[in-house]
Amino acid sequence: MVAKQIATIDYLTNGRLILGTAVGWMEEEFQNLNVPFRNRGKRFEEAINLIRTLYANESPKFQGRYHKFADATFKPRSEDDPTIWFGGNSEIALRRAAKLADGWHPVGLAVDAYSSAARKLKIMLPSGKQFTLSLRILVDLEGKAKPYAGSGGDPRDVISGNRDHAIEMIQKYRDAGLEHLVCYFGDVELASLKRKMNQFAKELIPSFKK
Repeated sequence: MVAKQIATIDYLTNGRLILGTAVGWMEEEFQNLNVPFRNRGKRFEEAINLIRTLYANESPKFQGRYHKFADATFKPRSEDDPTIWFGGNSEIALRRAAKLADGWHPVGLAVDAYSSAARKLKIMLPSGKQFTLSLRILVDLEGKAKPYAGSGGDPRDVISGNRDHAIEMIQKYRDAGLEHLVCYFGDVELASLKRKMNQFAKELIPSFKK
């Protein structure tokens, strides 16, 4: 079902879909689905291979440890493989991303930690593989946001301060290897979100245009 949903969106957007995914960390979610938590990494890897198999063949077949099918039809689908980015920043998550993904997309990782992980990834990547280093981080140009803990308790940094400070921080991430930035402006009402987005577009984006 997930593969079909991905393929449909990818087809309707002319291949512009980027699928961001990871193995998950909340054991209760797996319990609710009656799926073992301990082998989630192996299941995840097989699921990614399954998705790519569906994309690569009009009449796909698959034989894995957890999934198998034959004589299937998979349409509509884009001609190119789906673009898949992995989250996570543990050693095994980085190795998994280097092996199976097209990009890495952690959340709220501090600059030093991001730089360290990016260096490791570049060593792990197969020679010549195209790969995007991304980041999702909270941006607050009013300077009120503080570092916080994610849902799983992991520490998350923020870009918080005036225009010059924000530009400096983003440049540090770029120097660390960042190629793609996703800005999160907080859980705010629509009018406030639009204001924050417009401010970012007006005050910061021009500084990074080539």
